[in-house]
Amino acid sequence: MSDADTTEFSAESADANVTFADLGLDDRLLRGLAKLNFTKPTPVQAKSIPLALAGKDILAKARTGSGKTAAFMLPLIHKILAVKDALPANSPEATATRGLVLVPTVELAGQVTTFTNNILLFCGRAVNVLNIAGKQNDKVQQPLLATLPDIIVSTPSRILAQLKMNAVDLKTHFQTLVIDEADLVCNYDYEEDVKELLTFLPKIYQSFLMSATLGDDVDSLKQLVLRSPAILKMEDKTMDSTWDNLKQLYTICTDTDKYLILYVLLKLKLLKGKCIIFVNDIERCYRLKLFLEQFSIPSVVLNSELPLNSRVHIVEEFNKGKYDYMIATDEGGLKGEKEEEATIKEIEDGKQEERESDAADEEEHENESEDDEQDDEADDIPEGDIEMEFEGSEGEDISEGEDELEAMMKASDNEDEDDEASAMAEMKSEVPASESKKRKQPEDDSRSETTAETSAKSKKKTGPKKDQEYGVSRGIDFVNVAAVVNFDFPPTAKSYTHRVGRTARGGQMGTSLSFVVTAAEKERSIKTSQILGGGGWTVQGDDEAVFNRVVKQQVAAGCTINPYTIPMQQLAGFRYRMDDAMRAVTKSAIREARLKELKAEMLNSEKLRAHFEDKPKDLEFLRHDKTLHPTKVQPHMKHVPDYMMPKVQAVSSQKVGEAAEGLGYVTYKKKTQNTVRKARQGKGGNKSSGGKKNDPLKKFSFGGGGNKGKGGKRQKTA
Repeated sequence: MSDADTTEFSAESADANVTFADLGLDDRLLRGLAKLNFTKPTPVQAKSIPLALAGKDILAKARTGSGKTAAFMLPLIHKILAVKDALPANSPEATATRGLVLVPTVELAGQVTTFTNNILLFCGRAVNVLNIAGKQNDKVQQPLLATLPDIIVSTPSRILAQLKMNAVDLKTHFQTLVIDEADLVCNYDYEEDVKELLTFLPKIYQSFLMSATLGDDVDSLKQLVLRSPAILKMEDKTMDSTWDNLKQLYTICTDTDKYLILYVLLKLKLLKGKCIIFVNDIERCYRLKLFLEQFSIPSVVLNSELPLNSRVHIVEEFNKGKYDYMIATDEGGLKGEKEEEATIKEIEDGKQEERESDAADEEEHENESEDDEQDDEADDIPEGDIEMEFEGSEGEDISEGEDELEAMMKASDNEDEDDEASAMAEMKSEVPASESKKRKQPEDDSRSETTAETSAKSKKKTGPKKDQEYGVSRGIDFVNVAAVVNFDFPPTAKSYTHRVGRTARGGQMGTSLSFVVTAAEKERSIKTSQILGGGGWTVQGDDEAVFNRVVKQQVAAGCTINPYTIPMQQLAGFRYRMDDAMRAVTKSAIREARLKELKAEMLNSEKLRAHFEDKPKDLEFLRHDKTLHPTKVQPHMKHVPDYMMPKVQAVSSQKVGEAAEGLGYVTYKKKTQNTVRKARQGKGGNKSSGGKKNDPLKKFSFGGGGNKGKGGKRQKTA
């Protein structure tokens, strides 16, 4: 599709005084916006809505939290209302699917559907929206699609499956295609699905592409979907002020010190408000939850293993303020980010070309001398010895070590006891094989490789089922999040941007704290983990390369990441407690906790679904932050005595540039009177004698009945 007539718009051309009523929207939509307390449109809404109502295709680039959902949903609904109002009553054409919204994740699909239903509050039954991104059975979704909803919200894979089964028709009355978070749609390998999906659409329709970044992947998608689009690049001052409201901090520490610092910050309330703690895998998600439970710090987990209904309910309850701390896995950042890897690959390819050109030049100068050298070497060293050297111990030991490491990594990721036992058995069977492999024939090597491949394939079939369309760091609108903690540093700079974008939304202040593990600190962490006696504590790092890219990116955007200094010597008293807690959280405890949590959430999600539909108020009492207690929790760990209180600066969300004031000596409220002494004074004895006569530290002469004999005087003189 040609883009020769594309028109670019910047944020400066947007009118700051425009209102939703000035955009020409339907009155029913204006009432719904007023109910949601939406008074003025954001810059991306002010520019995109008039262009969309004029029939233009739109490619909008705006950061997270800029209001892109309303920017494409309002004109889509307005067009559907206008078509239905123009049709005669009881017209068969009134019931048809006219809009399709594609999103990358199931969570984002639910959020878009909820927002759309809120806008349609005053539209009655004129427009209905259907979300098919969930994991319902096809037999359940097909009757819903047979009702011909006006708008369908789905992931590309789900709608494509329904189109192949002819469950829905999008060629007759279809009008608008929306791809939200287009860059993430490409990163989730949906590009081929989108290409195939376009064959089920008519030749003429309007398209919207909404994205936070504009890369090569989005450009290829633009060529497929858009026709002469209007390109909106909304890098305006209003959105830049959001970064001013975000205070970005980092601290360099070991992987073990992460747990210590987070424990101190949460237990002493130095990190106030709702907080999202990001980790990079599910195992560390439950490990951190069990670690915090040792100190009676409740938290809720969010990962791809949990059922969809549970994940949606957890996000809703977190936004309502039921939970203060959410431990979330950012698996989308691990599997979906490709741009940085492509850039690194291009650099490496360029370096490889330079090496090849240099090697070609050297070969031209050395061709004459090589023939003589080869003749001399052929006389001195037999070819068989050279071949035996590569088939000898060094090459086999390296490959065998890699197999053992891979088996250990697989064993650490498995939850079931059978999977872990099979991995350990595989390791044990490979160890003696490595010792005798020098004396074995190549046929034995191929046979062992075939056995390893077979066991690897069988192990891939086992394990927990993860939702491949799970994503929490992109698109999800978390409400009133005061802080984001990158417990595990994100794998890419783009993932860092989207993580910290969960806070400082809607003009509010926010804080991000990132733990950075350098190569030197990683070595210290390995030594510390050995001292702790194992327990399955894995060491992660090195984050230095990604952190440097993040710093350069933030400097280019006019932002800074400030260091957060922590006096580790003052946390010596907490370190003993941390070591006790880390020893209690073992691999078996994590596996038991994961199974317990998964069984409970599946029960809440599936078995009680009908009960919650009949009695929705009972759902409000369903909590997801219950303690798992797979290990013994020591009661004294719940409280922090006064003598352990350190002088640590609070992680505040004040504006960047303001002077940070320390809290000084952090302590709890002391009791006004010694209750033990008061109890002793109130116990039995002669009341007329008074407390002072019974206290030898306050009066030397003691004895009941007010006796002032010589014995008392001798005691006083003594």
